[in-house]
Amino acid sequence: MNTKPLVKVVIGLVAIGLVGIPTYAKNEVATRMISGSPPIVARELASGQEYPPDVLRTLRMKFSEEASKKLGRLVEEMYKKADELEGFVSCQLAKVRGRFYVELRNESYSVKQEQIYREFKDTRDAAVRERNAYILSELWKANLLSNEIKDRLVDDYYRLVLLQVYGNYQAPNFVVRCYQTFPFPSVWTRFTPTLYINGEVAWAPKDPQKGHAMSVNNSTITSRIGGVVKNGDVLQYEVKMSQEVDKQVVWEKTIWSNQVIAQGLKE
Repeated sequence: MNTKPLVKVVIGLVAIGLVGIPTYAKNEVATRMISGSPPIVARELASGQEYPPDVLRTLRMKFSEEASKKLGRLVEEMYKKADELEGFVSCQLAKVRGRFYVELRNESYSVKQEQIYREFKDTRDAAVRERNAYILSELWKANLLSNEIKDRLVDDYYRLVLLQVYGNYQAPNFVVRCYQTFPFPSVWTRFTPTLYINGEVAWAPKDPQKGHAMSVNNSTITSRIGGVVKNGDVLQYEVKMSQEVDKQVVWEKTIWSNQVIAQGLKE
C-alpha cells in the first residue's frame, strides 16, 4: 500500500495546526478539497492555497476518520499475524517436544542415562551440566529414569530443613521446609512425615500429609504447633516421598531433616 500521499496529508495538517489556520479560499477549491482523494488534497495543500477554518476542520475530521480506520485495520492485521505466528510456534514446539519424547524412549537415552548422570555430576561446563540436568528431569517425568538415579539426585539435591519458629507465647512451633538445587520434574509427589523426639516416635500418621509437584521449591512439608515438647528435647523428622503412575507406586524414598534442639519454651 502506497502511504506517501496520506503521510503528506498528515504532515500538512500538522503544519496547519502549528502556523495557524488561513482565512480565505475559493469555494470551488474547497469543494475539491472536501470531496477529493488524498493525492488531490496533498496537491492542493502543497500549492500554497489558503482555506477557511470551516473547510480545514472538515478536512481534519474527514482524514482523521480515514487515518483511524486504516490504523484500526493495520492493528487488526497485526494481531491476526501475531496469532498466526503464535499458533505456528506452538505447533513447532509441540513437534519438537514430541520428537524429544520419542528419543527419550529409545535406547540412546534410556541406556545411557547412567553416563548422562555421571557427566552431569563431573562436568565443569555449565552448558553441558544444564543440558544433562534437563534430560534427567525429562526422563524422570516420562517415568524412564531408574529409581537408583532418582535416589541419588534426591540425596544430593533435595533437602528438608527443620526450623523452630519463635513466638506464639513461647509455645512449641516447628516447621519443615524443602529446598532443592536441581530441576526436579513436575511429578505429583506425596509426603508422609514422622516426628521423632529424643529418638522416639512422637507422631506417625499413616496417610500422606502433603502432596504437590516435586518441582515446587521452598514449600512447607509439615508443621507442628503445641504438643509436649520441653527445652533440650531433640526433634527430627523422617519424611517418606512417593510417586505413583496409574495408582501404582513406582518410586519411594525416605529422607531425614536436620536435628533441632528445642529452646526458649515456656516451662
